[in-house]
Amino acid sequence: HVILSTFGNCGHCPECEDGHPGNCRNGGMGGLTQPYREGDQLLYNFANIGAFVQETIVNENQCIPIPKEMPLASASLIGCGVITGTGAVFNRAKVQIGDSVVVIGAGGVGLNVIQAADLVGASQIIAIDRVAEKESLAREFGATDFILSEGEEFDSVAAVKELLPLGANHSFEVVGHTGLLSNAINMTRPGGNICAVGVPDLTATVTYGFQSLHQNKQLMGIRAGGAKPRKDFPMLADLYMRGRLKLDEMISNTAGLDGIQAAFDAMKIGTEARTVLLPHG
Repeated sequence: HVILSTFGNCGHCPECEDGHPGNCRNGGMGGLTQPYREGDQLLYNFANIGAFVQETIVNENQCIPIPKEMPLASASLIGCGVITGTGAVFNRAKVQIGDSVVVIGAGGVGLNVIQAADLVGASQIIAIDRVAEKESLAREFGATDFILSEGEEFDSVAAVKELLPLGANHSFEVVGHTGLLSNAINMTRPGGNICAVGVPDLTATVTYGFQSLHQNKQLMGIRAGGAKPRKDFPMLADLYMRGRLKLDEMISNTAGLDGIQAAFDAMKIGTEARTVLLPHG
């Protein structure tokens, strides 16, 4: 059994050999292939995988072995949402014991930021979401506090400062909203990290006050958790098998491929964590 990695990296360029496959100059985001054909038209595979199918074509180095005992529905979460959230904590922000963390967005990726921060011993983990139903799941995954963002005029920065007057050591924007990224900068204490995990329209721009970032803060772009899939995926699978990583709890529903639209609709509403699509029903 394997988990598929979205990194179509070459394995030979300086970035790959330096241990940063997500920065590969010959693969990844810049090297998408067209392994499929419909008639005479060549088709791309989204994110180097094209996962909403029963069969796909990938490179050998995208196949990461996992224990056969691991349930495939749970394992399927690791390759995208889980590594994006946990990797942001482990690989990029490098959250330490006793640090404070703010997570904007408590969906599938945000829950993994929360549980990774809990795993490394963060002292306070504040989850922010606009859906009240997310609170119980956020707390189950390790959040110590939950802020309900009610309406466009809600001042989430002030709400965080009530709990952390100096701001957080690490703020994670997981929604993919440029305005929220600006808020994350203002929620972060001097010397802290602002982690841009969510992905907005790739043409989007972010506006922020210079002074809000000037205080020795680090603004980090994070793609796929800064992952090293052949190292990170087995580690996450092992944590799950030893009962230390929550994956089963993330699965709100399962469906066949004919349920894909309903899964997207549920994701937009925001009341569930993840629907896992089972290619063979």
